[in-house]
Amino acid sequence: MKTNTHSFLSTLELNQLGFADVGDKKVFVSRYARFYGAEYLSLADNIRIDDFCVISVGQPSTIGNWVHIGTSTSIHCPIGIDIEDFAGISPGSRIFGISNNFSDGFSMHPYLNSDLSSASKSKISLGKFSQVGANSVVLPNSLLEEGAVLGSNSMLKTTTDPWTIYAGVPAKKIGERKHISNLPEIID
Repeated sequence: MKTNTHSFLSTLELNQLGFADVGDKKVFVSRYARFYGAEYLSLADNIRIDDFCVISVGQPSTIGNWVHIGTSTSIHCPIGIDIEDFAGISPGSRIFGISNNFSDGFSMHPYLNSDLSSASKSKISLGKFSQVGANSVVLPNSLLEEGAVLGSNSMLKTTTDPWTIYAGVPAKKIGERKHISNLPEIID
């Protein structure tokens, strides 16, 4: 499939956004994506970030090689996110490294001091070959291990097993996934 390079930022435009690091080849970032805390975000090679994505990080974060982040995905991770090689996030997904406890009587306003909030925060990790299905939600303290898949319209709030398939609200293990061991060799 041919990529329409006019829809993506040029190397100069990427550098002007102030990312911590930008790969040397095939870094396709939509000009309609938005970044907050770009100075903390490192982008590797062979990645694509589609239209209307919002990525907000507040500590060092990485997007590895051969990663695709689908249209209208939002990532809000004040403590950071690591998306490892060959991982993917399907359109409409939401990844939260911060979440409020709605029942404790604390405020949920983002501008108030942290002592007036009981927000749960954690760094989020998506392992190699993992995939977040369309319109899914990943909550703080979640870890998608290598090769794990979160099915569409699911909510993850825990750590998965490697090479497994999870689905539902909350997500539960529903199957195994074939282990991919030679994909990097096939692509190179």
